[in-house]
Amino acid sequence: MAHHLYNGDWRFVAKTSEDAYKLLYLIATYNKPQVSVLNGISLGGSAISRSC
Repeated sequence: MAHHLYNGDWRFVAKTSEDAYKLLYLIATYNKPQVSVLNGISLGGSAISRSC
């Protein structure tokens, strides 16, 4: 995203951020319990794991 922002493509950055926040909202407000099973290294997603 930094590449797009640096090149002035702020619409791409805005749309990507909007989609990410919509996904976080859906995960945070989902009624059923959620379990994540990971094997190996998982990078990023700290905001997703905090919203559960």
